[in-house]
Amino acid sequence: MGNQQSQVWRLQKSIYRQMKKKAHELEGGCSQEMSSYRKTQKRFSKRDFTITKTQDLLSSIEKSNVTYLGDFHSFDQQSKNFSRILKVLVKRKKNISIGIEFIDIKHQDVIDAFLANHVTEQEFLDQTLYHETWRFPWSHYSIFFEIAKTYNIKIHALNSHGTLKERDQKAADVISENLIKKANSKMLVLFGELHIIPTKLPKFVKKKCQSFIPNFSHCIIHQNLDEVYWKLHQENIENNNRIVRFNEFEFSLQTSPPWIKYESMIYWYENFSLNPVFEKNDYFPTVPLPSDLLEDLVFYTKRIATFFKIKVKRSSIEDINLYDHQNLKHVIEKISSLKHKSYQTLFNKLITDGATFKIPYSNQYYCSTYSVNRISYLSGIHLFHLTSQSLFHDVAQRFTPFEYFIASFKEESIGYFSSKVINPYLKCDLFLDFTLTKVKSPHIESVMSIITQRDTDTAQTLEGKSLYYLHQVAKTLGRYCGEMLYDDVMPHRQDLYFEIIKYLFNDSYNEVDFKLTLEKVIPKRTYSSHKKRLF
Repeated sequence: MGNQQSQVWRLQKSIYRQMKKKAHELEGGCSQEMSSYRKTQKRFSKRDFTITKTQDLLSSIEKSNVTYLGDFHSFDQQSKNFSRILKVLVKRKKNISIGIEFIDIKHQDVIDAFLANHVTEQEFLDQTLYHETWRFPWSHYSIFFEIAKTYNIKIHALNSHGTLKERDQKAADVISENLIKKANSKMLVLFGELHIIPTKLPKFVKKKCQSFIPNFSHCIIHQNLDEVYWKLHQENIENNNRIVRFNEFEFSLQTSPPWIKYESMIYWYENFSLNPVFEKNDYFPTVPLPSDLLEDLVFYTKRIATFFKIKVKRSSIEDINLYDHQNLKHVIEKISSLKHKSYQTLFNKLITDGATFKIPYSNQYYCSTYSVNRISYLSGIHLFHLTSQSLFHDVAQRFTPFEYFIASFKEESIGYFSSKVINPYLKCDLFLDFTLTKVKSPHIESVMSIITQRDTDTAQTLEGKSLYYLHQVAKTLGRYCGEMLYDDVMPHRQDLYFEIIKYLFNDSYNEVDFKLTLEKVIPKRTYSSHKKRLF
């Protein structure tokens, strides 16, 4: 393992311990049965596995009568993967139904009425007592019902009261009954991650079905298992291997580092657990950001500085203020005081977008919503500005629009790369994703032009564009650069990695250096194959 990757390991391990400890402290004690389920999951997670491909996973799903996907309820990444698999099966015209834990079996008639558009979404939530009984954000799961309505897919409620084992057995009754009743049908089930261990829910279903369904088989898909993540690191297996295989019909999707799911658990306990009706996406202004957010930002900045081998005074890192939506009046006042209208327009638009940014002429930052990804992103930006003190202090007077574009590109590259250090599974659109978009926004057209036409004058391509437009181009291209720098350059070319990092932190804002860097990070010979992964 290279020196930089060793540093990544140590940084991530310390964050993991911190997040897991805090999450479990907020959770309080757990029952003896829950503790037993967790120990069983940990034991199964430590089995040997191999790296596999998406097609192998989909092949096992197609061979199976029922597929289980583990759900970590506070973490929307788990349900997003469920939606991705569901969409693939729908496109392949499979005869499928869905099983869900988050609605009680006794409310099956309300599910049927909602899918038939006989009740509204709000009536559905009220009649199933969703917010009183489940409490995790509805936005995590609503997409399932949208897909089901579009493709006429049946959804089965699987939840019930009782011990964990009793709940598994009742869910098994519903699953097996429907599989036996409908020949050649398949079911995709989202259930709590501790329940889909082979000796739990899948075992009960198999026992009920194998006498009635010839060659009955199931596929188990765990998600983001802690032990698997650290074993991948120990064996120095690159982060782009997202799917592991325990056997022909058991996998784990490793689409996020474990501390990110614990971060979601912390956030849920601090904001949602006592106010389950709250929906983050719709009503965020009513909920404050965590009180220790500034401490987290300072903590990450110090770690990122160590990682980059950049010496910055501790006092400089800590001399910072962080504002959220509750301080929006102050932020708007600061922006309104900017001398140039073009910069006022830019930052007002960023607020509207829900962006995270440094407030000009200050040591203040704006963060609209909380996540580890955003705070680590801000940490990189904070470090960037600390090492380039003159960068944006007189931006309106000193910088041409093109120089602003280069500075924004550097800022975004460092910010995104810093987020990748904390969350290696972060992903962004790459070249093939741009080409597959049917309706391309103008700034994407400019990004593609810059990538493909290296001999063209970039400054001329962007001439006359607004600062917001330049920001959008720099943001997209900077993330692309950060993605390739982390996944392709750092693991294989340490010398090139340090060269590019040096460029990103220096005060060069000319087109020649920009294009040389772009060629090193996104070579002409390879960009046409770059595509964001499914998982």
